[in-house]
Amino acid sequence: MNKNPQYRLKSRSKLKVLAFLVLSFIFCQSLSSQSIMWQKTYHVFQNDFGYKILPAPDNCFYFCGYVDNIITSYSYVLKINQQGDTLWSRKITGGLYTAALSNDSSCVIANLGDSLSVVKIDSEGIIVWNKVLPVGFLCWDMKRIYDNGFILCGNSGLKAFAVRIDSVGNFIWQKIFDGTSTKGFYSVIESNQTGFVFTGYNQNPDTTKIYVVKLDFAGNLIWEKNYTASNHRNSGQKICHFKNTYLIGGNTDIDIDEKTYILRIDTSGNLLQTKIWVPYGTSKEFFDDMTAINPNKIVISKRVDSSSTLYTYAKAQLVDSNFNLIKEQVYYPSYSYATFASILPLQNKDILFAGTFDYFSNWSSRRYDMYAVRTDSMLNTTIFPPIAVEPISIKTPVVYYLAQNYPNPFNPKTTIKYEIPKDAEITIKVYDLLGREVFSINEYKKAGSYEIKFDGANLASGMYLYSFETSDPSTSSGRGYRETKKMILLK
Repeated sequence: MNKNPQYRLKSRSKLKVLAFLVLSFIFCQSLSSQSIMWQKTYHVFQNDFGYKILPAPDNCFYFCGYVDNIITSYSYVLKINQQGDTLWSRKITGGLYTAALSNDSSCVIANLGDSLSVVKIDSEGIIVWNKVLPVGFLCWDMKRIYDNGFILCGNSGLKAFAVRIDSVGNFIWQKIFDGTSTKGFYSVIESNQTGFVFTGYNQNPDTTKIYVVKLDFAGNLIWEKNYTASNHRNSGQKICHFKNTYLIGGNTDIDIDEKTYILRIDTSGNLLQTKIWVPYGTSKEFFDDMTAINPNKIVISKRVDSSSTLYTYAKAQLVDSNFNLIKEQVYYPSYSYATFASILPLQNKDILFAGTFDYFSNWSSRRYDMYAVRTDSMLNTTIFPPIAVEPISIKTPVVYYLAQNYPNPFNPKTTIKYEIPKDAEITIKVYDLLGREVFSINEYKKAGSYEIKFDGANLASGMYLYSFETSDPSTSSGRGYRETKKMILLK
């Protein structure tokens, strides 16, 4: 036995260090698992609608929506932190109902402008690429797939559309479903490396059925099914994976008393289970989103339209694997509109809901805002009303101003600042010395000071020109202030 006192001291010291490390780990784990609860609204223009929430790098989130100022509509992407505070925002002329996360954690949106395009926005708000697709339809859902490309679905007129693109937005194939009935897709998932499964509606004059289609990766039909939750009109709004089966949620008894349902089917399309929820009293319910948190817990979001008052409120439900209710919570004031179009379960077991909110005392003065609520694992959150997040208020500039980028020279990122004395549509473009456009952003901005970040990681070293231009309806050309400056990328 070693009786050296120095040995005993060293051993005790090591034990103290080990104990400290263990306690530190437990403390950090405790902090990371604590719930962070809040609810906030985000105001841009007169009508701002939230449709998709996605994870972003550094424990942040992308909140994607559709905003309009009566004259022009835009796709709108916010990056918010864990507390729901805005880090940056981007507007692109058009509009959106869906978005997806790329393999490098950028945000990819399906932009509904003059034509359907797919736009990639990186974690700093820079537009990486903007690809116009050779097909036009209303895109309701988009998912990243096994090769880091994307599958999109939607409808146009009487037809349902499925479109596959690669990881940089290039068109691969489309599949159209039409015929004697009216068809459309609302939701899609990748099916365990065997293809894609879509859900939507198949409408005939006397009935509408839940429409479910499975395609292989080349777009060939594997199977096609129609279901009914009740004998009246039905539609499939969302599809998700659940224990080697599929869950389909949607609406039934459409245009009558508007109920919600969940179907469970196997991978061959055989019906396994059905659950219909009957609203309380004369209320009507509309299905919005659904996701499986674990093998025995599913979270669902709905809108409840009460005929007794002037409000529609958001409802969140937790159900078990047999669709038995675990907990439900509603989010509303009197005289309001609230809905959760998107659900994102978080690593610490919190749940993030995103959608649209209105809080006015009468219908004539309505203003819609994007709305996000972070709850704990049992749907609890902060007290009502939500905190309103407005654009940063600063002193209005008196003249137009374009600053020299900083830093300059740069490698590979730099910041471009500008000021406008009145509301205007602004365009910033970057060109190489051969006149080729390498970057472009177009946004409607209120009077104020702004900055954008430019990333030249994919460009060669050299001199570049960046131009800044504003709109001005009072001029014959519609153009206003314009200025161009030089900057140097030095790698």
